[in-house]
Amino acid sequence: MATLTKSGSKPATNKPVRKFVTAEEAVQAKYGNLLKTIEKLNLRVVQKEDKE
Repeated sequence: MATLTKSGSKPATNKPVRKFVTAEEAVQAKYGNLLKTIEKLNLRVVQKEDKE
């Protein structure tokens, strides 16, 4: 959990730093839920197009 500080004050030192092995892991960590949502929406669109 990050600690918020006022601008001009010392930066918070208790922020956990997470290192990723690959760029793909970093993207998954940052956008994982968004990517899953987009995949679900794409599946719905494809299914509707197939029925027409």
